[in-house]
Amino acid sequence: QPLVLGTLVDREGTNLSAEPLERIVSGPKNEDAWDQLADSTWVRDGEKDAERIVYELTDPNCPYCNQFWQTARPWVEAGEVQIRHVMVGILKPDSVPKAATIVAADDPSAALERHEQNYADGGITAADDIPESARDKVTANNDLMSALGYFATPTILYRDADGEIAVKQGMPQGKEIERILGPKP
Repeated sequence: QPLVLGTLVDREGTNLSAEPLERIVSGPKNEDAWDQLADSTWVRDGEKDAERIVYELTDPNCPYCNQFWQTARPWVEAGEVQIRHVMVGILKPDSVPKAATIVAADDPSAALERHEQNYADGGITAADDIPESARDKVTANNDLMSALGYFATPTILYRDADGEIAVKQGMPQGKEIERILGPKP
C-alpha cells in the first residue's frame, strides 16, 4: 500500500486514515462545543421532551437558517426533534438587535416562530427598548461561535447514528437532512 505523508490509502487511492483521525481529533472538540452550546443562551424550537436535540447557530438575517427552519418543520411538529437556536448576530447591522429582541421576548420560542414565519417580509422588527442583558447574551453567543471556530450560519451540531457529535456548517443538502434530523416522520 502506498504511504503518502503518513496517510494510508488503498489501491484505489481512498484515504483510509482520514475518518479515524477526524474522529480522534474532532470527537472531544465537538463534545466540548456541545457542552458550551448547552450552557449558552438558546431558544427552544420543538417539544421539551423531543428525543433528538440539535443545536443551531442562527442569525435572524440568515436565509439558510430560515430554509433549515422550514425544512425541519415535519420533525419538529411531530415532536421528534428539538432545535436549540443559539442566537447570534453576525450578518447585518440589525442582526444583534433582532436576535436580542427574540432572546428578550416574554416567550422567545413564539418570537422566533413569528420571525421565521415572516422571514420573507423582513422577520421580527428589533424592539426599541432591548434590555442590555439580552444584547450581552447575543454578544456572548457571537464570541462563543468565534471561539469554537465556526464561521457560517447555520452551524448545526447533532448526534450522528453512532451517537458522536457532528457539525455541519451551512445549509444541509440531500441525505444530510436525515443524518441531522433522523428519518422523516
